[in-house]
Amino acid sequence: MAGADSSHWPSQLHKNLYSQRGSIAWGRSQEVRLDAFAAGVLTPSRESLSDLLRRYAAEITPKKKSAASETRRISRLLRDPISKKRVCDLTPELFAAFRNRRLNDGKRAAGYDLQIIRHMLNIASDEWGVQLPMNPLDKVRFPAPSRPRQRRLAEGEYDALIANAKDSGSRYLAPLIILAVETGMRAGEMLKLRWCDWYADAKVLRLLDTKNGQDRFVPLTQTATALLETLPLRGERIFETNYEALKSAWQRLLKKAGISDLRFHDLRHEATSRFFEMGLTVRKWLQSRVIRRQRCCCDMRMLTL
Repeated sequence: MAGADSSHWPSQLHKNLYSQRGSIAWGRSQEVRLDAFAAGVLTPSRESLSDLLRRYAAEITPKKKSAASETRRISRLLRDPISKKRVCDLTPELFAAFRNRRLNDGKRAAGYDLQIIRHMLNIASDEWGVQLPMNPLDKVRFPAPSRPRQRRLAEGEYDALIANAKDSGSRYLAPLIILAVETGMRAGEMLKLRWCDWYADAKVLRLLDTKNGQDRFVPLTQTATALLETLPLRGERIFETNYEALKSAWQRLLKKAGISDLRFHDLRHEATSRFFEMGLTVRKWLQSRVIRRQRCCCDMRMLTL
C-alpha cells in the first residue's frame, strides 16, 4: 500500500483512506449524492427567472404563431419584480401571490403569463439542464377561463360602423368590417390575404396556415365578392395595412360611432350567427369542414347566401 501511487486518487478518498471511520462516512455521502441525483432532488439552479425568460423568447417564442403577442407578454414579465427571483427561490406560494396580483388585469392576462412561465420551466428542466425538483406552477391553481362572449351587433350598429368607417380616412376599415361580417374571418387572416388567394370563379378565398395550422377555403357571399371587385390593386396583399393600425382605427371608430363593449373579433361571432339565421344547418357546416380538410376549391353554394 505504501509503495502504491495514490496521486490520482480522488482527493477526498485519499484524505480519509487511513481512517476507517472517515472512509465509511465518505462512502455514505457519495451514496446519498447518487440517490439524490436519481430522485431528481439536486439543489435547483441559481439562474434568475429573467435569464430563462430571455432565452425562451429567443429560442421558443419565434416558432409559435402567437410570437408577436407572446413577445409583448414576455417583455412585460421582464419588467415585473418576479423576474428578478432566482430559480432556486421559486415556490408555489410565490406564484400564487403573482397570480393574485395579475388578476387585477384580468383572468386572461394572468392565465397567459402563468402558462408561459410553466412551459418555460418545463423546457428549462427537460432540455436546458436547469435543476428543478419540481415545477412550482404544477401546484398553483390557474384562473378559471372566462365565459365566451356573446356580443352581437344591436339594431343600427352595423350601419353606424360602416358609415363612420367610410368617413374615417382609413381606407381599409370599412372593407375589413364588411368582409368580417360576410365571411367570419379573423382580422389576422384577412390582413394576410394576397390577391392570388382569391379564386374569383369559385367565389372563395384561400387562407394559408391558419390558427389551427391548416389551410382552408372561405366561401364568399355576393356582397363579399362585390366588395373585393371594388378594391384597388396596390400591392401583393389585398389589405395593405397591419393589425396595430386596424386596432387603433377600430378604437377611434367606436368612439365616433358611440358604440361600447364591441371588439373587432365580435364580428366573427356576428357572422356565424347570421349564417345560421339564414339557413346554414349543422349538417352543411360539417360538410364545409370536410371540404376544407380535403383542401378542395369546389362550388360551395351552400354557404354563398
